[in-house]
Amino acid sequence: MMNFFIRVASVIEPEYRARKIKSKVISFFYILYLCIRHLDRIIRSFNGDYLVIPRLEIAVTSRCSLKCKNCSSLMQYYKKPFDISVDTNVKTIRRILDAADQVNQLKILGGEPFLYKDLDKILSEVSKHENVKKVLIITNGTIVPQGEALLKQLSNEKVSIRISYYGEYSRNRDKILEVCEQNKIKCYAKFEREMWQSPGGIDRRNRSLKNIKKQYKKCDASLCNNLLDGKLHHCARSSNGMNLGVIPDEPADYLDVLKYESRESLRRELLKFLYHDRGYLLACDYCDFATHDSHEVIPGEQM
Repeated sequence: MMNFFIRVASVIEPEYRARKIKSKVISFFYILYLCIRHLDRIIRSFNGDYLVIPRLEIAVTSRCSLKCKNCSSLMQYYKKPFDISVDTNVKTIRRILDAADQVNQLKILGGEPFLYKDLDKILSEVSKHENVKKVLIITNGTIVPQGEALLKQLSNEKVSIRISYYGEYSRNRDKILEVCEQNKIKCYAKFEREMWQSPGGIDRRNRSLKNIKKQYKKCDASLCNNLLDGKLHHCARSSNGMNLGVIPDEPADYLDVLKYESRESLRRELLKFLYHDRGYLLACDYCDFATHDSHEVIPGEQM
């Protein structure tokens, strides 16, 4: 049943969010209208003829300007952080976007994405694909974007920036907002610290498979679809945990995108990956999200 609602919501989400309806009654009827309007796409999505990726994250670098104690993506554990080559990123992005019919939201993450020198090239690539509805860059508010090429790409109507708020550590938040206003770049800043849920350390919990499956089912992070160095994982803890070697490599938990030469073969595997996974990840046993062990922590607290 959950799979049914996810597929329906995935098809209509871009148009629904664009209207920003506050009334619950109007919202209900507008959703009904969108379902009727896009009934063909919804039916095709169940038949495998219309592939929607609700959310796609692209990790361009593991370099970060902060070292957050409770970073769920495990950036704090990289002793030698690195950039993913622009060639690998572009090639992988093209393969996925060619195979998919619709990507509702494409997030560009780090580390800190504004440390990535080829960010303008990545933005240029993703923005020109009509099937990408929105592009979102998540920044910690420490690095001010600059350079004509980057600012031009950031001003694309599809692109927006979201500045996380980590108190004194988000030291350049106001400067980023100023640059965005001057260059007509869409930018959203948080002005209050929203508490994080602690993912816990990187040790294995040794939970039962039954409990891990319950955890995975409840976890929102499992829907992130995180792309790191050509491999598509369900979440950033899985991708970075395996990349760091703290979580054993488990091929069943990711899709090696560049392995598939044809559009048809990659499309088939993406459908399996998105809608017919095995119901848990090895990374879940190295994480406290969606369990009673998780607790609130101050966001951005440094090591």
